[in-house]
Amino acid sequence: MTNPFKDQEKFMTACDQSVDKYNEAQFRMYVDLINEEFQELAVAINDKDPVETLDALLDILVVTAGAIHSMGADGDSG
Repeated sequence: MTNPFKDQEKFMTACDQSVDKYNEAQFRMYVDLINEEFQELAVAINDKDPVETLDALLDILVVTAGAIHSMGADGDSG
C-alpha cells in the first residue's frame, strides 16, 4: 500500500510547493480544494454514483494531505 502523505510530499516537492513550513497562501488553496471536493462528494452521494463518490473521497484524501504539509505538519508521524 502506498503512503498518501509521502506521495503528496513527493508531488508537492516536484511542484516547488512548501512541505516543511507553514505557507498561508498554499494552505488556503488546499482548504479551498477540500471544500470543492466536499461539494462534489455531496453531489455524487445524492446522485447515488459510486464511481464519482470514490473519486471525490480520494481527491479529499489527496488535498487534505496537501493542507497538512502546507501547515508544515507531518501527517505521517504516527
